[in-house]
Amino acid sequence: MIGVHADEPRYLVAIAELPVTCRAAAEDGAAVVVTRGLGPALHGASVAVLVDPGAVEDLDDPAGRAVIVDRARLRADVAADAGAHPGAVLLSAHCVTTAAEMRDVVRDAVGWLRTLGGEVLGLDEAHATPQGIVALLRSGERAATLAVTVLADGDAAARPRLRALAVGADRVEVLVDGLGAAAVSVSTEAGTTLLPARREARERLALRRAIDALPGHPAPDLRDLRHDDRIAAAILSSYQSSLSPA
Repeated sequence: MIGVHADEPRYLVAIAELPVTCRAAAEDGAAVVVTRGLGPALHGASVAVLVDPGAVEDLDDPAGRAVIVDRARLRADVAADAGAHPGAVLLSAHCVTTAAEMRDVVRDAVGWLRTLGGEVLGLDEAHATPQGIVALLRSGERAATLAVTVLADGDAAARPRLRALAVGADRVEVLVDGLGAAAVSVSTEAGTTLLPARREARERLALRRAIDALPGHPAPDLRDLRHDDRIAAAILSSYQSSLSPA
């Protein structure tokens, strides 16, 4: 049975829900450690579960361990359901966020464009005002767009939410609501299908993926997170410029 160290109550519940594969353990004896930061303080853990990461430039893992990233608006199982659509000719995303949460939300919107397009992204240009941003990107040879609407921090509707779309022979749409619940629909010439909702708690999903990573199967989570954050930072630099006095 695999030892997992976690301090957060929701992860302790997830450990209890996986009694055949894992057990709660002290940090210095755990193969999997749930954390909000990386570094040598994780002792001898083979896998780190990184929860809702903040500033990616501060992340470093000198031990080279596997890292599973638990992102509230970009769950691995929903991303697998939506799949990559290299045949799509149109990729777009729109997110709504407050300025305080903008970097995390834009990063996740970029992540959905990467997921649906199946390729890394490049930023061509971004135009911003204090109320929002429009960014023009590339996914391989295809164009992609990202629109950001900025809400006032005190707005009653200020929960972050996003929509991502891939259109080609089929149309795939992802909607993530203000609570982080995601819905995926696929439209073909035969009609529109709403894929079954994923009901598993995100914490349990992250632990299962961490356990699967133990035999030496590297996960792309940290690489993808850094990619998404780099593009998001470039987009948001234009927004910061729009706030500066002329």
